[in-house]
Amino acid sequence: MKKKFSFTLVEVFIAFSLSAILIAFLFFYYKNANIIDAQIATAKEVILQRNYTFRKLTEMFYQIDENSPFYLQRKEDGYSRLHFSLQDQVDPDPNFAGLQKCFLDERKEGLYFIIETSAQSEKKQREEHLLSLSSKIQWLFYQIDPKTNEITSFPTLEEKSPIPLVIQLEANELLLRLTTKAGTKPLILSSMGEIPS
Repeated sequence: MKKKFSFTLVEVFIAFSLSAILIAFLFFYYKNANIIDAQIATAKEVILQRNYTFRKLTEMFYQIDENSPFYLQRKEDGYSRLHFSLQDQVDPDPNFAGLQKCFLDERKEGLYFIIETSAQSEKKQREEHLLSLSSKIQWLFYQIDPKTNEITSFPTLEEKSPIPLVIQLEANELLLRLTTKAGTKPLILSSMGEIPS
């Protein structure tokens, strides 16, 4: 008579233990994979937002109207607002076309671009959220010192100051250096040299 093959209690216990370890490992792996995927998606979103902001601001500062006021206002809440005007704006709404008064408005939620209608009768504003920030922006404005003909930087900009050559925004790990229309002139570029770090 043949003996029936059967597992002992110890073998069954070992099999269950190995299965539990394997399931725990797989669960840990998939949990980490989901966390990493979420972090990658967030990082991609931040990079896309920063690239878009850089392109948008570069385009804007190249269209600055040099005859309009350009200055940095410190608001009562401790945040700042950069005032400037853009020329030759094309827009389906004629109120937002032509020469427009604009602001880069720093708030707790981030950086906003605001454009104001040229219509005197009824002032309207259009705003766009450019960037989310968790700290205040540190501004630097690079200009050529007429006395020394060297580039100097200023943390603020008065209303009657000339348009800077380069505008630097720094917040968190973000650092943007943007050349303005004034900084792209051949004579300026040839005498400007390197902007100090």
